[in-house]
Amino acid sequence: MKIFTKNKYYKLYKNIILKAKKETRFKGCGIYYESHHIFPKSLYPLYIKSKHNLVLLTAKEHYVCHHLLTKFTSGTNKVKMTYSFWRMIHTEKQSQRITAKVYESVKRQIVLLQIEKLSRNDNTFTFKGCKHSDESLKQISIASIKTNKIKTAKSIKRIKNLLSDNEYTFLKMVNNRVHIKCKCGNEFDIHRQYITPSKFTSKLCKKCFPKTPMTQMHRDKIGKAHKGKVVSKETKEKLRQCNLGKKASIETKKKLSEQRKGKFKGKSNAMYNKKHKQSSIEKMIKNRSGLNHPSVKGEYITPWGNFITTKEAVIAYNKELNHTSLRKWCKANNNKTIRRQSYLQCEYLNKLGEEVIGKTFNEIGFGYELF
Repeated sequence: MKIFTKNKYYKLYKNIILKAKKETRFKGCGIYYESHHIFPKSLYPLYIKSKHNLVLLTAKEHYVCHHLLTKFTSGTNKVKMTYSFWRMIHTEKQSQRITAKVYESVKRQIVLLQIEKLSRNDNTFTFKGCKHSDESLKQISIASIKTNKIKTAKSIKRIKNLLSDNEYTFLKMVNNRVHIKCKCGNEFDIHRQYITPSKFTSKLCKKCFPKTPMTQMHRDKIGKAHKGKVVSKETKEKLRQCNLGKKASIETKKKLSEQRKGKFKGKSNAMYNKKHKQSSIEKMIKNRSGLNHPSVKGEYITPWGNFITTKEAVIAYNKELNHTSLRKWCKANNNKTIRRQSYLQCEYLNKLGEEVIGKTFNEIGFGYELF
């Protein structure tokens, strides 16, 4: 498959290259030259490292050659050459002047290519389904490391200048957090996004500029603003997730306890001189009884059935057993052997007979199972 079509633009390109090859050109002779790949890297990857594929051109010749390459290529190759020419025009290092006619033609081509890309369903112009080779991945990583180093060096310079103007000394920057030292000797760290000309404030040190406590008027205003607002379940869940695992210090606990002292006593209590309705009392009993009780974590297993509480089990067995001893049989003393003394003292064990002596309560049929 032919990559280049031999038309008048191809002949012009060939003449420029041959002319440059005949002349003995080298950099540093007083004339500005740019190195150019005769056969483009994207179209001929085998000739990338070849010295014979390189030629020195003037800035004008280099510009014209890249413009000509878009004229004698077709298909995906033309797409590559058009984008490379566009990148050449829009470089950060050198802004090249172009005519309005050239700019319009290149811009029109790029717009048409983008429309074609969107209209097509195939992956002709996209990287979808493709993978980078190991060499290209290495090159990408090296390039990103270099750019990151340059960016960090520039940002550190800017941060140092800002801090020195406000009598702060820069110590180091670790994981985007800048460690600063104040003239008073206080050391602290802050995220670098806050050390910008727009966001920066000279009042960074908490020792030199301590926070003033809120006045009662300010607190009342905040309270009035939030009064009547209904928090959704999603926001409640978000707040719960944020505060999960957080433990208050001993100082904060003391402060909270001091603040709450006397708040819920006497007239300050919401239920002062009031009584609960019978319906509300019944609801409270239902919510705090049986499976809804917070202390219930399992059920007691007995030979006459499974029960949530020991009291229920005792009532079911006609109140011949003590509920505290039954709890011990199911939980604490479940694996202990029954002695003769305990056999003689208990009426329930007497009914079972002397065969019970030497066995554990678990073997008789007692136990506790978690939900």
